[in-house]
Amino acid sequence: MYYRITGKWDFGVGGIFNVNFDKKPSWVAGHDVWGYKVLTNFRFYKSFYFRLEGERVNQELPALGFDHTYNQWTYVALVGIGKEFKISRLLNGNTLMLYNAKGQDFNPYASRVVLRVGIDLSLKKDQRRQFIKGLTK
Repeated sequence: MYYRITGKWDFGVGGIFNVNFDKKPSWVAGHDVWGYKVLTNFRFYKSFYFRLEGERVNQELPALGFDHTYNQWTYVALVGIGKEFKISRLLNGNTLMLYNAKGQDFNPYASRVVLRVGIDLSLKKDQRRQFIKGLTK
């Protein structure tokens, strides 16, 4: 969820939940990552923007020499560039390419470069009222 402060600046907060998949079925259920994030966007050309994002994530890590796991909280800083595009009247899509500034110690991401694709439900004031009325019918 984010709010446009000015025509160029956005500020927001959000939640994170990632499920890691591997080729082996035993790895699909474990090693989940969840947490929260704070972000800001600066629009610099039409639908392109810079993003600065800070995350605090809880990740499940394997204990060395044991068959069980433990949870570890860690901070992640991401910076990058994004682009928004229109899908329909109410839906906007976005793509992001972010650089992960955190070192490899307890890093929840496997790579320094993080690619994301998302969908936003974008409602103006009048559209919000109509959308909520449609939910209650």
